[in-house]
This record gives sequence, structure tokens and C-alpha cells, in this order.
Amino acid sequence: MRPKTETKTVQQSEEAKKPYMVFSSGPVRATVWENETEKDGKLIKYLTVTVVKNYYVETEKVWKHTSSFSKRDIASLKAVTDQLFRFLYLNETEDESGTY
Repeated sequence: MRPKTETKTVQQSEEAKKPYMVFSSGPVRATVWENETEKDGKLIKYLTVTVVKNYYVETEKVWKHTSSFSKRDIASLKAVTDQLFRFLYLNETEDESGTY
């Protein structure tokens, strides 16, 4: 049985949020996003991450992405998450070290 895949279409607009940082290896891409929230009247910035695998659908002539990974993607997934770990922990601030 094939794993369930999730396909998303990204709509570009002037208000579209731009990535804070992007890491990739092979078909795997990790995007770091900067977010803001208010806590106790104070504006707090924090980072979140999305990880996807890009693939091309020849019959539709379109690129898509999924959050499912196969055995052959594991090396690329590890390379990307290693890069993420180094980036996120080297750039961690006191506010981000807490848990929400």
C-alpha cells in the first residue's frame, strides 16, 4: 500500500510570508519561518519549521510536495535536519528556549 501523501498549492501574493531560512538536500527541503505572538503584553518572535519532499508529476507537468518520506529519502532528511539543528540552536534566544 502506498503511503498517503499531502499535496499543497502555494499561492503567491504581495502579502505572502517569506521564509526566514531554507535548507535542502536532494528532494528534501526544510523551511524556517519567523512567527510572532504576544505573551504578557510582550511581543515574542519564535521560529517554526516545515519539512517537505519535492517531486515532479510528469503527466501534469507540475512540481508538488509531500510530508511523506521513503527509505531512499532518509539520508537527505538527516542532512537537512542536521543543518536545522545547528542553525536553530546556534541562533536560540532566551525567549525561544522556553516552551509554549
